[in-house]
Amino acid sequence: CSIYTSPEYILNLAKTIPLGFGLLLLLAAICCFLLSWQGAKRLETVASGLDALAEGQPVQLPTDGFAGEVAEKLNQTSAHLQKQGEMLARRDTARTQWIAGVSHDVRTPLALILGWAEQLEQDALLPDSSRQKATGIRTQCEKLRTLIDDLNLTSKLEYGAQPLRRKNLRAGPLFRQLVAQFCESPLAERCEITLEQEEPAEQTVLSVDEALLARLLENLMNNSVRHNPKPVNITVHTRQVGERFCLTVADDGIGYPAAVLAALNAAEPAENAPHILGLYVVQQIAAAHGGTAVFGQNTPCGAKTTVWLPGRA
Repeated sequence: CSIYTSPEYILNLAKTIPLGFGLLLLLAAICCFLLSWQGAKRLETVASGLDALAEGQPVQLPTDGFAGEVAEKLNQTSAHLQKQGEMLARRDTARTQWIAGVSHDVRTPLALILGWAEQLEQDALLPDSSRQKATGIRTQCEKLRTLIDDLNLTSKLEYGAQPLRRKNLRAGPLFRQLVAQFCESPLAERCEITLEQEEPAEQTVLSVDEALLARLLENLMNNSVRHNPKPVNITVHTRQVGERFCLTVADDGIGYPAAVLAALNAAEPAENAPHILGLYVVQQIAAAHGGTAVFGQNTPCGAKTTVWLPGRA
């Protein structure tokens, strides 16, 4: 049996082979494009899930397709993080409420002790030694009251439970009023206070919570008085630097201990860090207003704190 193929047929077949290969290549290119487009869409979905996960948002991605395993892992991770976040939020809320409750419960007996101490301190029938002890009791109770207030405030600031009641206030009258308020406190008897305000700073408008700013200044001046054995001179200075308002509180006492400055400048509190709650509150109040607090030593001696706040002249 013999098969005869005409030359014309072979030539025609030869001409169709490149066309067939071309069609096959075109079909393969279309398939690759479709698969790549589908894969890119899946990867875009996964990338969007990663972005949402980084922002703390819940993620629920479709798990079909070639990226299904990755999507499933992201879904599981999101569920775990959401559960963990809810637990941390409940813990933080419980901690804030506990501190607020304890602070409230302690204030009542503390106020009674303060009142009785003041009565004994002013009782002329008591010997001087007893009246001095009453003075010591009153002083320590005032420290304890300040500590409780700072503990409550720092907890609220840390967890965003302290609303900022901002007002637009001119710096000149504001700081004259705040310094005058401190001068009426018992601690003012152990210091001399000088208020220096440069003219541009006098006219600066600050958008601040007046009560929190008063607490910031009070804590700094309290720190100068209480941590110096002798009476000190305190200088409160304000100036305007560009778009920022600068408040400096300096004294001529013994200055900040090295351990205190190290703790204030550390990213994380050390295990044996000193208890400087009042200065931490200063940092938190400045940060809540979009500013910063810088602690250092005064020249030639003493402590100096510089607080930077946004302010417009």
